[in-house]
Amino acid sequence: MEKCSRPFMLAVIVLCLMPLRDWATSQPAGSLEGNRFRIIGGSCEVSPNTDTVDLQYDPETHAWKCEGLEALEEGTMGSVAITLRLLDRASNAEEDPSDYCAYAGGIYAGGHCWYRGEEGDSCNRVCQDAGGRYSEATATEVGSIGDGGTHKKCTEVADLFGRPRAHPRGRYGRNRGLGCSEQWSVVTWWMRDGPTTGAARDRDMRRFCACEAPY
Repeated sequence: MEKCSRPFMLAVIVLCLMPLRDWATSQPAGSLEGNRFRIIGGSCEVSPNTDTVDLQYDPETHAWKCEGLEALEEGTMGSVAITLRLLDRASNAEEDPSDYCAYAGGIYAGGHCWYRGEEGDSCNRVCQDAGGRYSEATATEVGSIGDGGTHKKCTEVADLFGRPRAHPRGRYGRNRGLGCSEQWSVVTWWMRDGPTTGAARDRDMRRFCACEAPY
């Protein structure tokens, strides 16, 4: 492993020539000695097809697993290279959530780690790509009236990223559930109608999402 400029480590584990579909239903588990590092994300590259599937955290079992291998054709043989993104605890000794947020590319404000997604991404995807998981603060802070979100908070979060102040918007077909979102990189909308969800997405919208660390 080689240390990056940030307190992240990358570890690659290769599992060779096995029936991948069978392995997918009974994936190995493990831990890192000395509790020095935290796993904060990663990916699984399948060969020889060179497909890449997501490494996801299951909050119920507190385990990481490669999603999507079950869909491979039965009997497929190959290898899986698992790339882990690790946070060095020694560089984050005080367990400050704002440190994790900054390392993962977000902006920490109001007790939450915020991200501005790409066009067409759901907040579930935004948080997963950042190595975390969806936070309900997306709904309760900047989501619809029914979720407890406010126009003012949506504007404040948009301002963190240097984006235009939010304009309230009522029921709007497919955009329902998007919460606080930016359209075409020129206007920010606060969707008053909900419920706001992690899965909602629109190809023309960049969502503002709150994410939690995956531990």
